[in-house]
Amino acid sequence: MKTSPFLYALMPSLLLLISCVNTHQNNCTEIFKTTYISIENADLDDFYTLRTSTKDTFRCNYPEGNNYPVLNDQYQKKLVNNKDSFNFVGIINDSIVLVEPFVFSADDCHIHYISGNQNRSL
Repeated sequence: MKTSPFLYALMPSLLLLISCVNTHQNNCTEIFKTTYISIENADLDDFYTLRTSTKDTFRCNYPEGNNYPVLNDQYQKKLVNNKDSFNFVGIINDSIVLVEPFVFSADDCHIHYISGNQNRSL
């Protein structure tokens, strides 16, 4: 039986391709995630989210009606591969009227809401 020289050339090439497979996959979606808190019976004058472990303040001043952003993917890089506690702080007439605890995590792509009351009435 005669073996083709083409087969001898093909085998090392295939082995080289197999050894170059990237096992770390980062399949992020194009979705920009935001977690909101809905506040009934009041309009906040100001609001922010405070990361309790670092006292880092996150502001996203784009409420949608009575839905206020707690955290979004802008914060993902600061939280990547971690889980932490946050407090959403609502202000009316220069007074804090709401402190609502939340827990978030993040992976290589997005933040992830874990817990916290997303519906409040003042």
